[in-house]
Amino acid sequence: MGREEIAISDYIETLSAASALVGTEKFIGNQSAATVYIAPTDVSTYVGVETYIDTKSADYNVSSTYRNYFGLVTAGSSADVTATLPDPANVSGYMFTIMKADAGTKNVIIDRADGTINGQTTVELVSQYDYLKVVSDGSNYYVVDFLISYETGMTNISDWTNAELSASHNMNVNIDKIEARLIISTDSDIANGRETGLCVTVLATDDKRFGTILFQDDTDTIHIQTGVDGVFYLEDDGTGQVIDNENYYYNLLIKRWKI
Repeated sequence: MGREEIAISDYIETLSAASALVGTEKFIGNQSAATVYIAPTDVSTYVGVETYIDTKSADYNVSSTYRNYFGLVTAGSSADVTATLPDPANVSGYMFTIMKADAGTKNVIIDRADGTINGQTTVELVSQYDYLKVVSDGSNYYVVDFLISYETGMTNISDWTNAELSASHNMNVNIDKIEARLIISTDSDIANGRETGLCVTVLATDDKRFGTILFQDDTDTIHIQTGVDGVFYLEDDGTGQVIDNENYYYNLLIKRWKI
């Protein structure tokens, strides 16, 4: 029997629902023809579509058209920029990611038209490449992933006794939602640094008080208070080192760990 040529156009069907795209085969007699998929007109409404990437540099309302949205927002140094998420009732199951694209001093504020974001009304991104990824359940937004951080950069001081090492992180949160790390170094190269824990050490024999402890000044500012006799840390050989009137650098790293 010779092979019969069949025009594939005779067997193409228009598919109107996403469910019809999955696992569909068309049989011609006893021969299984190649499956033909015709994508719906509005592919953005179906799971598995590519991420839509948007760029903004001023206040805007995030589009509700795309099921998987990624916004790169530039804030600059003049004013904060607000990205307002759609009403969650209109985007149930949709995923939104907002990232601060630049190193400007102003924040990217993520707001919402209704509902909350993990119970919060807004979330602020403060450093370059900070991001927030959320999903709507039809009533509110819930955080899937995030990175919100700040660092002072290497800062030099020569008197470590009873010192206040301040940092304006501008996250607009209380101290229970952040964690801080203090890196110290004999020079400005952080690769030569070592971390000193936030604690207080008392040497009873000399009544000396060394250490560091974290305080909140307001929702945008913290400081690390050093002991009246300076800071004590361990070297990599287990021996102790006191810093009181030595010339050292520090870098204060702050990370938001909870929305």
